[in-house]
Amino acid sequence: MNIRLLCPFLFALFSVGASAQCLYTLQMNDTGGDGWGGATLTIDAGTGAQVYTLSNGADSTLTFEVTDGAPFTMNYTATGFWWQISFQIFNNVGDPVWEVFSSPGNATFSDFVNCVACANPTNFRVDNIWDNRARLRWQPNTSGTSTPIGWRVIYGLQGFSSGNGDTADVTVPVANLTGLQKKTWYDAYLIQNCDTLGGFSEVIGPISFQTYWTNDVGIEGVTAPLSGCGLEMDSIKVILKNYGSAPQSLFTFRYSVNGNPSPVVPPADGFYTGILGKDSSTVIAFETLSDFSAPGEYRIDVFTELSGDEGLENDTFTYYLTNRLQPGYFQSFEVWNGGWSPGGQNPSWSYGTPNKPTIPAAASGENAWVTNLSTPYNPSELAYLESPCFDFSAAEVDPAIEFALIRDLEENYDGVWLEISTDDGQNWEKVGAIGEGVNWYTEDNINFGQGELWSGASNGWINARHSLPNTAGESEVRLRFVMFSDGFVQLGGFGIDDLKIFEPSEK
Repeated sequence: MNIRLLCPFLFALFSVGASAQCLYTLQMNDTGGDGWGGATLTIDAGTGAQVYTLSNGADSTLTFEVTDGAPFTMNYTATGFWWQISFQIFNNVGDPVWEVFSSPGNATFSDFVNCVACANPTNFRVDNIWDNRARLRWQPNTSGTSTPIGWRVIYGLQGFSSGNGDTADVTVPVANLTGLQKKTWYDAYLIQNCDTLGGFSEVIGPISFQTYWTNDVGIEGVTAPLSGCGLEMDSIKVILKNYGSAPQSLFTFRYSVNGNPSPVVPPADGFYTGILGKDSSTVIAFETLSDFSAPGEYRIDVFTELSGDEGLENDTFTYYLTNRLQPGYFQSFEVWNGGWSPGGQNPSWSYGTPNKPTIPAAASGENAWVTNLSTPYNPSELAYLESPCFDFSAAEVDPAIEFALIRDLEENYDGVWLEISTDDGQNWEKVGAIGEGVNWYTEDNINFGQGELWSGASNGWINARHSLPNTAGESEVRLRFVMFSDGFVQLGGFGIDDLKIFEPSEK
């Protein structure tokens, strides 16, 4: 049995007098979908006893009139499939006050009705923000027995006591707060004022917001070029964004590749002459091209320079890409994610600092790729962690892969394996088998037919190694770790760190 008084009828801020009436709502449910089978609910709330039941179907919602201050009596008579039956009663402003779930026997409850006079306003939100002002909006709530006639907003620096802030009294559901400090966090509360009989609603909030700088331009991102197998000369495309409240124009932006400044010469290149309004952004390409044809990783830093810029933290954006990675590759995942990317069905692959009981840290440093950083992996995964493109065209023998792994997987049900593609991800084959390489696979996933894979627990980080068969001479090689899980038990997961690819003679 589960019977709960959620909000005592006697509890309310205001009352409209013993003769006032309002509507309560009754929601009846039956999980079997065929009604209550004779179970009944008799309610007397000062307007006469009424008998309710769900004659058929899965649910029904109705309203009934109650008299404020009157005794409230509710008699529930159970019968039939009682474990399928539940009902809820809501007061006149939609707050749940009674819940009954799966009651095997009869029950009687009594209290007193209280019609809420002044309802709480709803949808209290920030409508717009500037450097020294903000606009807040909300939805009036007319479900109380008294009519809203105004509102009071109470606001101050974040964390202030709602009784000690500045106030703004308005008669429409919008408030413009002025005289605010730049780039500062504020809290705001709201009270609805009703007519002389209704008084005031409860205090709702806080909602929090941060004001803007006046002048603040920065780089939101880089959209091109993208990592690939055949990059050449290309133009860098960036997203310029106005983070401040004042429109901006006539500012410079520039970039460097691997720490080498590009020969951008304003105003022909790297000089923005349009107008960026508040909260707006634009994608713009440098006319100066850069050469990305050499194999390896590239770091691109993009900068903006605006006279009087107040927010310097967004003036620099760093972006990484790869092209035709080759043996001699090592990625510790400390600086960035290495260009590896998750995908597939319900993926939990995540890049960052692991922090959970069975994977409390990376193999080295702080960062690694892990199936969820702080929680178990997801149910029903068939998810991939795919590498950037590798070029083994100059390799005379098949390169090998070595990496640190950690695992805490449901044995016989969940597992991870490695696949390889030599046609840029069009077709894939599993790498290796049990007994090959070093620490390579632990079981055959007979229950779900996934073949040989890593499962169970490694009890810490270990090193695994295997050759990458039939890849010597191939120029469009990709790798991917595949995570498979059933829909039932999820454990700590799987992690990858300190990954290297080398020709055996290099080892």
